This record gives sequence, C-alpha cells and structure tokens, in this order.
Amino acid sequence: MDFSFDEFLRGLVRRVEALEGQVESLKRANEALAHETVGMKRENAILRLEVACMKHGGSAFGAAASLLGAPSSKRPRPDQSDADSKVRQMLSAAISGSIYPAAVPAYAAPAESSSASGRPTAAAAAQPSTATAAPLSVGTLIATKPASQSPSVSLSKRNPNRYSLGGTGRPSSRGNTLKKALTTMAEGKAFKPGETFAICDMPEDFAEKSKVRHCLAVVDYINGLPDAERERTGVPDIKAAVETLRSASSADGVGEATQISDAVSKISTSCLAQLLVFEDRHIEVKNQISGGLTGYTDSISGMAKRVSTYRKRIKVAKDLDSTPHLEIGLISEEELKELEAKKAQEKDQL
Repeated sequence: MDFSFDEFLRGLVRRVEALEGQVESLKRANEALAHETVGMKRENAILRLEVACMKHGGSAFGAAASLLGAPSSKRPRPDQSDADSKVRQMLSAAISGSIYPAAVPAYAAPAESSSASGRPTAAAAAQPSTATAAPLSVGTLIATKPASQSPSVSLSKRNPNRYSLGGTGRPSSRGNTLKKALTTMAEGKAFKPGETFAICDMPEDFAEKSKVRHCLAVVDYINGLPDAERERTGVPDIKAAVETLRSASSADGVGEATQISDAVSKISTSCLAQLLVFEDRHIEVKNQISGGLTGYTDSISGMAKRVSTYRKRIKVAKDLDSTPHLEIGLISEEELKELEAKKAQEKDQL
C-alpha cells in the first residue's frame, strides 16, 4: 500500500513538473507575440504616415520636418493647417523608435545658399518653392536609419551556433535540451580526444554554462562506468556514441548529421536513465530506455536541477563544504547510501 502511494505521489510530482514546463513554453510564446505586435504597430504607423504625406504633399512633409527638428523647404499655406495638424499627430504616434531625424534631410529640398553658412539668399527666401517634396517611403526610412539604431535581427538570422536567447535578448537555457547542446558542441568541434565533456570549451553564447556542465558530468560518469555496474543498473553503454562526437569534433572530422543525431539520442536516453538510478528508481529505468513516458525529458534546466540535488547529497555525505559544486564527483547511488547511513550512524553516536 505504501509503495503504491509513493508511486502515486511521484507521478503527481512529475505531472506538475511537466505542466510547469508547458507554462514556461506558453510564456515564451506570449513574449514573442508581444514583440511581433510592437513591430507591426510601428510598421502600421509608418504606412499611415506615408499615405498622409502622399495625400497632402509638400505641406505634410513640412510638418514632418518641423516635428523632427529639420529645416523645411516649403512654407505651409493657411488652408493646409488642418492637414499639417493631422500629420503631426501621426508623426507623434510613429516617432517612437520608427523614424529618425537623420532620415528627414534626405527628402527636404534645401534652399539655395549664397554663403558657406548655408543661409538662403533673400531672393530664394521671397520666391515660393514650386518643387514637390518626395513622399516619405517605408523603404527609405529604414535605409536611412542610423546604424546604431538598426532594426533587431530575427532569431532565424542570428548566429546559427547561438544556444538560446530569451525575449529580452539575454541568454537563457529554458527550453533547450541536452541533445541540442551536444549537437551544437559537436558541430563547433568542442570535444577533444581524451578530454572529458564537462571541462571542454563551450561557445561563448551558450546560456548558463554551469547547467550544461552538470548534464555533461553525467555523460562522463556513464562513459567511465565498468561493465558490471552498467549490467547492474541497466543503463546503456555510450562509449561508441561519445567517440562519434569526438570524431566529428576532430580537426579533419566531418560527422554525418544522422550519425551525430543517433549518438546524441543514445547519450540523452542513457543520461535520463542514469538520473533515475541516482534517485533509486530502478523500476522506471527500463521504461525510460524503451521510450516510455516517465514524466522527464532531456531539458537542460530539469536535468541540471536533478544533478545538482544529487551532488548536494554527496557534498553532505562526504563533508565537502569547501568544494565547488561543479567539482563534486558523481558516485553510484549504492555508495552514496552507504555514506549517508554511516554519517547518520555517527550522528546518532554523538
């Protein structure tokens, strides 16, 4: 009865964690939609401005130039004041981040200058201008936008090796998986012969490297297991998969996409199975290996949290208070239980 109730509670915990992951995904999707909405509003404001300038001609352009602080080449007539007022209102709505003063002089027709100061002559000032100012176009506005305020690049056009970017532009590991991290690192030739995965160099734009290193420590642990231990736990061997990634990372190595994909899938499955072993849940290992539902995925955040919890247990059992968290070596769950039992016995004796 107790065993069934424990299993029920574990199932509830896994379900809650899965729901939390779905909530995070929905939040990220909502942030992306919010950013797209802002961009569409700005584009709509620019289009409205363009239509107004085409409709009202030079006077509307004069209002735009005046609002942006640039000299106008035409003087508005009294009967066009209402049109200018409307354009000013449109400009006020569109000015926030969409139009820049540097864009206006490209359209303004400068008055004739008789001196180096650029001041117009009396004749030029008295003579009404007959030139029609070119309407503001969306393409030209974007083309003349200062380089320092260039439009943000879409995620699909960013660095292809970028691990993750949140909606605020700050790196984040949310939503990323061990398979994605291993694939990116293999393609970036990060894995060196004879070097453990957890200490290899990661791309600079990898988010939250400590979480990734927690996951890679499990890869190294499984890769170093003796055959007898793997048979005991049922965790699949990953030596061949690890060598595949190292070969793809070599100087002259060209790993095929299918080979890399198969390798990272095997490693990911074995790591999830090993985490179940660490948590003394051997009954679920076979289900994890066969692809059944266990409530866990190879999410970097989720796996790192589980590894960190296990390392805290080791830290307490071995009295490693001064050892950095990432430097605590992983041990089998049997050895850890023995250490914990011994420590509890010593505590009782005191």
